[in-house]
Formats: sequence, structure tokens, C-alpha cells
Amino acid sequence: MMLGLGFGIHRLALCRRGNGAAPPPPPPPPSFPYQLTLAAWYDPSDLGTLFQDTVGTVPVAADGDPVALMQDKSGNGHHMTQSDPARQPVYRSAGGLHWLETDGADDSMSTPARLGLPGDPSVTISAAIRVLAATNSVERVLYLGTPGNNYTLCASVGTGGFSWRHNNGNAVFGSTVLNTDLVATWLRGAGATYAGGRFWLNDAEQTQTGNSGATRIPTDASQGAHLFAHGNSTNNPARLRFYGMVVTPTDADAQRQTITTHLGGKVGLVL
Repeated sequence: MMLGLGFGIHRLALCRRGNGAAPPPPPPPPSFPYQLTLAAWYDPSDLGTLFQDTVGTVPVAADGDPVALMQDKSGNGHHMTQSDPARQPVYRSAGGLHWLETDGADDSMSTPARLGLPGDPSVTISAAIRVLAATNSVERVLYLGTPGNNYTLCASVGTGGFSWRHNNGNAVFGSTVLNTDLVATWLRGAGATYAGGRFWLNDAEQTQTGNSGATRIPTDASQGAHLFAHGNSTNNPARLRFYGMVVTPTDADAQRQTITTHLGGKVGLVL
């Protein structure tokens, strides 16, 4: 789906008192500077997309509310859910920022499809996050496919560093940064080997510090996409503030830069 993201300054509309006419609605915000083809878009600052039940009848309204459903704003319908109350992240808001917070024990959210992506996609996964703790070598931010399968795609943090993980190989990009709001971007092109995965912190590409299974190419096309853990299991949970994520089916650098700027605004960064 083609979608423009962004913010606009609403014009003030004036009308004469007593004429019975309602003031016109504000104009729509201008398009984002670059038109994006999205696979999925999650934005906890939009309370209209967060619900305390999986069918979307009880809105999230206040700091501390559990989140059972986070709707996909891309229009593709890849809504993330968690039916187990013990495993639901919590909505938080402070200082003008909004995020989901996970407990780093068993919180996760899932959608049954893999965001429309093939097993060997061009893909950019960008997330505005704060890693609150790193306990396990691999802690999942977004996992595509069936938990336990090899040749899968996973954007990870943890004591093993920022990394692409494939369950039978990896590409690592230095130590995970803790307790800092940032935009993390995992990017790869179709046909790229495990060693061909790339990674950015904010707008700076990071040097790959190690890899395993370097010449393999991901092929697993099984369905499912999962946030914050290894699928619907409790393995490899991440302890995060999650301010938002945009996934695009492309490795175009112009789109990556546009998304970085957008998500930076979710944590008060000018990028």
C-alpha cells in the first residue's frame, strides 16, 4: 500500500457566530517527503490503534493499561495481538512520549501472516526503541516465520549485540546500547547472504563485527510475524520500550532515511 506519513500544522478556520454552520475540518496533513510502500506500521502514540482486548472493543486510554491488540496502520491488516493477559505489554506515556513496555520475561505479540514478505525478501525493519536490559544473547525485536525454523529472519538485540539472526547463522553489529532512546534499522536486499545483512543506529551505519553461516541465504517462507520474543513462545524475550516500527519491502536508502527521520520524532531525536 502506498502511504504518506507525517505531520502538518493545522490552519485555523474562522466562521461567523450564529450562522449555523460548523467550522470546516482541518486539512489533512501533508504527505511524508517520500511516498512509502509499507509492509507494516505500528505506532503506540496513536491510541486509536491500541486496545485492551484482542477484538478491539476496549480502548487503551491511560498509562499502565495492558495492550492486547496493536493495529497495523499500513492498511495491510497485520494487527499484532496477545490473548494471554500475563504476556501483554503495557502502554506507557510520559514527557510527551508514548510507548509499549515489555517485561523481558514472556511478553510478546503476534500476527498470523509474515507481513506479506517472501522467505528471501528485500526488507527494511526500523524501530524506535530503548533497550532496558540485556540478559540473553538473543532477544527478539521482530521475528518472521515459524519459531525454531532455520533460514528465518529476525531483528535482535541482547548480550550478543545488535544483530540479524537466522537460527542457523547471524550477522552482528557491535554491543547493544542500553537505556538510550534510538532508532535501530535492520536492512537487507533480496539474495543477500547472512553476512550481507546491514544495520544502522539512528542515521549511522554500523560496522559488522562478526557473523556465522556467512554464505547462507534465508529461505524460510513460513507464516507468522512476532514482536518482542521468539514467536508465541517465551524464548528470547526483549526488555524494551517500543515507540514504533515501520517495515518496508525494500532496501532503498531513501526510504530508510525517511523512516529514520519519522521514527526519530517519536523519541525527540532530530535525524
